Amino acid sequence: AEMRIQFKDAPAAGFLFSDHTCPRNELVLRMQPSEAVYLKTNVKSPGFSAKPVQSELDLNYDTRYFATDRSVGSNPDAYTRLILDVLQGKQMAFVRDDELRRAWEIFTPILHKIEKEKIRPIIYKQGSRGPKEADDFISKQGGYTRNEYYTFYAADEAVNKAAAEEDSSKKQEKKTVGFAPGQFVEFEKCDIGLWGLAVMGQNFALNMASHGFKVAVGNRSPEKVDMTVQ
Repeated sequence: AEMRIQFKDAPAAGFLFSDHTCPRNELVLRMQPSEAVYLKTNVKSPGFSAKPVQSELDLNYDTRYFATDRSVGSNPDAYTRLILDVLQGKQMAFVRDDELRRAWEIFTPILHKIEKEKIRPIIYKQGSRGPKEADDFISKQGGYTRNEYYTFYAADEAVNKAAAEEDSSKKQEKKTVGFAPGQFVEFEKCDIGLWGLAVMGQNFALNMASHGFKVAVGNRSPEKVDMTVQ
């Protein structure tokens, strides 16, 4: 999910860059995944060429705050923070009742129209940006033009690569420790304790562990514990 603010064409860009096409600058706020704020701007390409290339001034949360110390994990997922807000009784991330009712007033007629007229969604390739019709609609309504040659070389790619290598190394070193029922052993302290490894419990434990938390798990079935740890 992203929000983009595209600026108008830069004046005299053709004169500055010897009649090369100069893409528009953009301010991008990326909410999920890998939260980031970056400004797409044009710079002269390296060397003797006067062709403009689009680069970015960026603030990537994972790169800026978690790259130097992977032990602290990464920015928590949205639902992880939401569950924590519920447990702490914080309501700032939730909409007010009147806002929720107004939202349903807007979307209920749309849902009825979709159901009544059997409107089918536009099919697009999995993993792509979405249907071409969406780009055409945005371009027609807002005059948005997309630079097809630009790729956001996320600095978090290097972070993700380093994290994958670290996770792979940990998996090689990981050992499963089993205890008899009722046996308690003084071991390293954990951040979270969870009993019960059904689907939701197991997913919650793995999610917390993927974000750097130390999780102690237990279940009536030792096999379920071993499967989760592995």
